Amino acid sequence: MSEASSASPEVEPAPSLVAAGMIATSAADAIHLRRRHRLLAGLDTTTAAVLEIGALNRPLAVGATVRYADHLDTAGLQHKYRDDPVVDCQRIVPVSYVLDGRPLSEIVGEARFDAIVASHVIEHVPDVIGWLAELHAILRPGGRVFLYIPDGRYCFDYQRPLTTAGQLLDAHRQQRKRPSPGAVLDGLGLMTHAAANNLWRAGAVRVAAGVTGEPSHGPLDTAWPMVRLADAGEYVDVHCHVFSPSSFITALAALIQGDLVGFGVVDFAETAPGDLEFLVVLERSDLAPGPERQAALLATLPAPVNPADPAADARSRLFEALDRARHDLHDERVASAHRLAALQHRIDQYRDEIEALRLQGAELRQALTTVTTARDEALAILRKVRWVASLRVRAGRMFAKLFGRS
Repeated sequence: MSEASSASPEVEPAPSLVAAGMIATSAADAIHLRRRHRLLAGLDTTTAAVLEIGALNRPLAVGATVRYADHLDTAGLQHKYRDDPVVDCQRIVPVSYVLDGRPLSEIVGEARFDAIVASHVIEHVPDVIGWLAELHAILRPGGRVFLYIPDGRYCFDYQRPLTTAGQLLDAHRQQRKRPSPGAVLDGLGLMTHAAANNLWRAGAVRVAAGVTGEPSHGPLDTAWPMVRLADAGEYVDVHCHVFSPSSFITALAALIQGDLVGFGVVDFAETAPGDLEFLVVLERSDLAPGPERQAALLATLPAPVNPADPAADARSRLFEALDRARHDLHDERVASAHRLAALQHRIDQYRDEIEALRLQGAELRQALTTVTTARDEALAILRKVRWVASLRVRAGRMFAKLFGRS
């Protein structure tokens, strides 16, 4: 647990810390308002006993009955984030429980909660199965867990593969307490600058067509020193897991069938267009592990994972139609680009021909000017010749008259 619960809303890094702070704060405020509005629609924070994990300076749950948990106490968090332009240290929440690696039930003692809120936390948790079991233990009957989870297709993880149920099982069997060296290598080595809006506009599913990720932590050789720290037993905070709405529900279904999770789903909101996170609200089941609990919890899963859901086929067809439309649109864009290139080529040819004709016209005008000048000169010479001839005729006549008289 420890560092795993310190996650705050994800913000894209920027070259300038000051600029990053301004941009990130604005984006985080908008995200925070959307999360809080959704949370308040399903939870009365004025009366319910609520535990929020990793709230830092942007709590979603606020009220006299709300308690906060993080990997450091309030003073420790203020010291850690004192130079972070994104975090207003004066607004860091009062931490009631420090997550020091002990089981949550031991940390909170006799306290039990109606709801637990964890925004952008679960992806940092090395052992998700064990963590959910700890949450289950400190919830009252019917208690709920509100999970805001970054969608790996539309955040800086979009070049990473999605986490499977088998990988979650391996992490649980190994009782991981910190991110593995492999998770550190992938988390830092494949982290990219990738704006959610750009990925959505590109129709991204796993890789955005026409949109490339620019490494925010440099090449892999920059990540390797952190891997070595992880090898040495240091806690290096990264995204241990990458989920999409579908992959998370699929993994949850597999874990339910293995009696490893005692939660059903009571609310589920897929990633909205242009956004980078989805919401899953889990509800604690008090049924004993076994076929009855498995069937009951599987029936709560949203389509298309739950085959008993009558909307599954319709949603599946809708997704297929959207995929076909996306592919058709991509093909049409490619074809249009080819047609545009061909038209541009023809325009360039016509432009070259027009230029050649213009040059030929200039040459013809020059030649015509030369011919006209030569003609004028020839006419002038002809006039002179005629004038000389006329003089000779007159001179001959005068000569004849003079000699004829004598």
